[in-house]
Amino acid sequence: MSYLLALDQGTSSCRSIVFDAGGKTVAMAQQELPQIFPQPGWVEHDALQIWRLQLATARDALADRVAGLQAGADDYVTKPFDFPELLARLQALLRRTQPQASAALFGRLTLDAESRRALV
Repeated sequence: MSYLLALDQGTSSCRSIVFDAGGKTVAMAQQELPQIFPQPGWVEHDALQIWRLQLATARDALADRVAGLQAGADDYVTKPFDFPELLARLQALLRRTQPQASAALFGRLTLDAESRRALV
């Protein structure tokens, strides 16, 4: 699966966000950026500090997702999460882990998908 790492530089913080191929946020890290006030009404930032914080947040965002998956996770959901998406992910996980019955019962009627037969 492909991912996109976005670096967001704001006035007060540095943030890195990892998006999946569908555009959903899969990981994020943020650190506060120190501000310098040389005189009233002026704000300055240290360019080297910005670079260091952007690198640190990028590493944190990438490491967070990778560490979870390497620790044995089957999936990864970030906060805040969409509740219907969480339910869909749980249902998908259950489908992968539970054997599927080949036959379905409807009263006295049995539909066997494996043999493609209907029995009464």
